Amino acid sequence: MQTLPRVYYHFTKSPYEGQLCPLPVEIMHYLVSVMRCGVSDRIRLFNAQAGEWEAELVVTDRKKGHVRLISQARPPVTVEADPVLAFAPLKREATDLVVRMGTELGVGRFAPVICAHSNTHKVKEERWQVIAREAAEQCERMDLPTFEPLQAVEAFLQTWPPNKILAVAVERMENGPYLEPQSLLVQRIRQGLPIADGVLIGPEGGFSPGEKKYFFSLPFVVPLSLGPCILRAETAAVTALGLLQCWPSVEAWSKIVREGQDVSRSKF
Repeated sequence: MQTLPRVYYHFTKSPYEGQLCPLPVEIMHYLVSVMRCGVSDRIRLFNAQAGEWEAELVVTDRKKGHVRLISQARPPVTVEADPVLAFAPLKREATDLVVRMGTELGVGRFAPVICAHSNTHKVKEERWQVIAREAAEQCERMDLPTFEPLQAVEAFLQTWPPNKILAVAVERMENGPYLEPQSLLVQRIRQGLPIADGVLIGPEGGFSPGEKKYFFSLPFVVPLSLGPCILRAETAAVTALGLLQCWPSVEAWSKIVREGQDVSRSKF
């Protein structure tokens, strides 16, 4: 069965079966020129508030077009507090990868920050929004992430909620992770929750000693080790987000192995 083209769409009013919806030029260009869609072909329109709708093209032109809504394929979703990714902007291709993969891995908010070793202060929000939208269309995500203005990393940390954990990716830590019995991190692990509410990734040159000292003086910051190798900044971002997403399942598997349960009968 061929997968229907899927595009993010802002409905101007509540959608209903049989409704005619105009399509903007950029969507029509994608459908007609890229996907080679024509009259009577079916597509999917979606956003978190309206859900996902199957629709039929009734007018196709590279400059204008309309679809008729057929049926709702997925209901609206409540957008939860997805993880925040604070990162120092990188070179163009590397930043594009961070935005694309971050969207696929569920980032709800991107926060570009300036660090001591930052080598670029360029923020291209419009470009990032396009990349995020395309990633959401491809990975079946229903909502789009938001982007904050560029700010100093200290300013970002000053507005971080003290009851939420921020994991800072560091190359190596001499004293290891902080796992005091009453720490926020341990409490979250016991509850089977993701290990943090956000991740902070540094620039290509890493964080300065002064930045690390300041970061780990804050009660809501925990170090996050990404293994024995020194990773590129974009690789570190993807790895850290993957850890946040899979941690509850990893803990569940570890418990089953420790208790000797039958893995084939376990559900996650």
